[in-house]
Amino acid sequence: MLETGVEIRFELSLNDLREFRHLHFRKYRMPKILAILGICFLCVTVALYKPGLDPVKLIEAYLICFLVFGLMFGMYRFRETRLPRDAVKSVSAQVLKVTRNAIKSNDLFGEVTIEWPQVLKVYDAPQTFYLYLTSSIALIVPKRAFTTDAAILEFRRILLKNVSRVDS
Repeated sequence: MLETGVEIRFELSLNDLREFRHLHFRKYRMPKILAILGICFLCVTVALYKPGLDPVKLIEAYLICFLVFGLMFGMYRFRETRLPRDAVKSVSAQVLKVTRNAIKSNDLFGEVTIEWPQVLKVYDAPQTFYLYLTSSIALIVPKRAFTTDAAILEFRRILLKNVSRVDS
């Protein structure tokens, strides 16, 4: 059973970081990109539309927009696939100490104390807990760090008690 004051030890891997990046992009960046894409198409339509305009010119402008955004998305996907999917190289060893008032994180960069009010929200993914400190910075706690399912449930209960927003 997990109690406050216990240490949680785990190795943070490249896959953990990749999963966070995909989750964050899908939940927070993709809607913004789609909104920008819609605004760009609206601007192209307004800028090029004139009475008597040949519709072929408008279609050409749209095709250029699609090409630019397609290249941008392709570059993003290329960066994502540079590392092999099965890369499980350890990035750093982590030690978390959960106390009644805070979480203390100790890794190769040093020790950081995170008070519970600093944790804005928690996202409970199938393999990982993400404790968001800002809208784009999170403390990553893989569920493989816990030895039993009961320990995972106990950690989730501690999160529910100390953080006002827990999403699944």
